Amino acid sequence: SFRTRQPSSTYPGGIPVTLPIGDVSVRSLVLRQVGGGGGTLTDLGAGRYGFNSLLVVEVSGLVEGLGTALPFGPLVTPLGLIGEVEVMGGAAVLRSVSGLSVADSQVVGQAFPAFPFELPTVLPAGGTANVVFNLTLEEVIATLTGEVSTLASGTVVPEPGAVVWAMAAGVLLGVRRR
Repeated sequence: SFRTRQPSSTYPGGIPVTLPIGDVSVRSLVLRQVGGGGGTLTDLGAGRYGFNSLLVVEVSGLVEGLGTALPFGPLVTPLGLIGEVEVMGGAAVLRSVSGLSVADSQVVGQAFPAFPFELPTVLPAGGTANVVFNLTLEEVIATLTGEVSTLASGTVVPEPGAVVWAMAAGVLLGVRRR
């Protein structure tokens, strides 16, 4: 509870006050694999393979609100990847669309610049008290839900054993010709 002087108003405790914080923007978002992973690869035929894998990633980034940039993370979370690899001659293309969901809290202790606010009076109602808020963001509780889309291309590398077998077959063919 508190009082203001001009105008004279009483503010009993427990009444919520909505502050004009505005938008909070995500300025950067980084996912980095930090743990092992595993999965399955299924032959779909015609040079196409389906895959399903589970990775452990670290999510970090930078958000901005009230003119102040705040880093967040690292948050460690599992990331499931589901998609398809298509092999065309010596090239391969990977396509994947998977969901991402992270929930965590982080103690911040970040002071924001003071800002003026026209606080509506409560007792008596109908007036406005001009106050200045000095805020310190103590904790951020965040939930991030989104979609991770991956498109990658590369060159097909033969299995190490395939080169040995090809060389052995060539030697055997050469021996048989003699």
